[in-house]
Amino acid sequence: DLHLALGLLAERQRDRHGALRSLETACRLAPESWEAHQALSRLLAARAAELGHPKRLVERAQFHAVRALSLGAAERQRGALLYQ
Repeated sequence: DLHLALGLLAERQRDRHGALRSLETACRLAPESWEAHQALSRLLAARAAELGHPKRLVERAQFHAVRALSLGAAERQRGALLYQ
């Protein structure tokens, strides 16, 4: 929970590197947390769009989106994850 919170805080402060590091750690420490996977997926997708959609970054974003969906993401988040 702490790494998820730190990642979201870093994202709000526009510290993308810190946010990625914290959210990746959150996913490793709590692999069953759909919230961590959803947040990391969203951040990776935004970064991929900025860089012209490099294949590897898009694949990472999709992996975490699918993982969040498979872990039972909240109904209000499912639409955004499916769209992404």
